[in-house]
Amino acid sequence: MKTGSTPGAAIANKLPVTAETIFPCASLTKAVVAAGLGICVDEEIGGLKWDSKVHDVLPEWTSANEILRKEMTVTDCLSHRAGMEAPDHWLGTNNNILIPQEKSLDFLNTLQLSFPFRASYGYNNCGYEIAGHILTKAAPQRGDSFIKTRIFDPLNMTRTSTHAAPPPTPTSPPATGPSMPIPATPRK
Repeated sequence: MKTGSTPGAAIANKLPVTAETIFPCASLTKAVVAAGLGICVDEEIGGLKWDSKVHDVLPEWTSANEILRKEMTVTDCLSHRAGMEAPDHWLGTNNNILIPQEKSLDFLNTLQLSFPFRASYGYNNCGYEIAGHILTKAAPQRGDSFIKTRIFDPLNMTRTSTHAAPPPTPTSPPATGPSMPIPATPRK
């Protein structure tokens, strides 16, 4: 395993990157949520399976769209193929989520299909928000705590979190760089 740091990644602060530099988990959160769900499936935690229907795991999943409500599975949440609308108005600057997690399912339940279910790929963060709720429901502890104890801690990733970075200190500045928007994926 590589240890060390890459010089110059804390561009905005003009500080060297050290072992104490805090990097946001950002889109890596998708991989660790999927890994957390994989642990649950592999170890049969909470009876979770890749083809478990979302509504069977999350009774709060009452999607306004009948196909999403009845057919969406754990795998659909992770595959970007559910066809669910991909509204980005729930994301603020630097992808800060503007809707509290305890209210996000209320919002997600209002989404409709923007293309036919399982018909094609369409990048969408919403499926991973649902996956996070599934992980919290299936795991023996909150999803973020499960990820910390089962993934980050065994890898000695003590300064990594799925939450916003803690406030910086003089010895642990946050890594920042140029902000670049993710281009929209055209729908076919």
